[in-house]
Amino acid sequence: MDTYKRHICFHYYRVVLEEERDGQWEILNDFNMADWLAKISVKDMLKKEVQLNDCKACVERVEIEDKEDIYSIRFHKLRDTNVPSKFKNGHEAEIIPLDEDEYIAEEMNILYDRSKGVCMVQQNRMSLGTARLSEWMTKECADNQRVVFLPIYNYEPTQRFKGKQIRSIDVTFANMEQDTGNRAFSDIICGMRRFKGCKGHFSVSVGHSRYKELDNMATLDLIEQLRENRESFSGAKVKLRDDDKGRIEIVDVFDEALHDFIEFDIVAKQGISFEEERYQMLRQYKNRIPDITRLLNTV
Repeated sequence: MDTYKRHICFHYYRVVLEEERDGQWEILNDFNMADWLAKISVKDMLKKEVQLNDCKACVERVEIEDKEDIYSIRFHKLRDTNVPSKFKNGHEAEIIPLDEDEYIAEEMNILYDRSKGVCMVQQNRMSLGTARLSEWMTKECADNQRVVFLPIYNYEPTQRFKGKQIRSIDVTFANMEQDTGNRAFSDIICGMRRFKGCKGHFSVSVGHSRYKELDNMATLDLIEQLRENRESFSGAKVKLRDDDKGRIEIVDVFDEALHDFIEFDIVAKQGISFEEERYQMLRQYKNRIPDITRLLNTV
């Protein structure tokens, strides 16, 4: 069957319990998501719909890596609006029929490390988000408490690029009319201004060559310039290869929250299985543990 590649972004969060004191919210401790999942199991709520503020959701799967005390969880946001259609060649498209108790399910996958109080989260615009999970989990808390997902920030983003084989950099301009000074990327913008456009895009790459790489110092300098002029750009991604791991990574230059892109091979007309996503997330998370530990210690 036909397959295609898809890069999926995962963000890292610390999950905490906050308590309101004198009108201010203060971190009380790490929130124990394992206990929350246990309550769902005891209440026989696994694979059962739950009404949140403006949507319905459910926990579909929970698997535990006992030795590491790591939980793999698949959530679904449930909807019965904007129902998609299916098409067969030579026939009219048909809306997918839903029974009274059926929904379209949009998945969200989480890896939860109980020992560190850390989550690795995959979400998209149609799925649940961390705000909805916070709302759900807060239902089990005292009236003056709430659950919060705090992004783990990487305060030295360019450190990820040092010593790596940078394969490409892909940049989208948000405002070419802005004055960018006399540094390297201003020449690129000035060359495009004669078209009188306000948005643009450029990509620098080594092409299909497996062993070539962009000049590391020049690329790092460009990345720093992009970050210093964040308001002029709507996006910038760097593709690199790690010599130690031999894997291709994609890094969002402007996303200061610790994150990773994982490449999946997806079979056409099929989704990503829970087992495959769980395996890839576990592998990536274990590679990330030193960075997560370092960043948590700087908070």
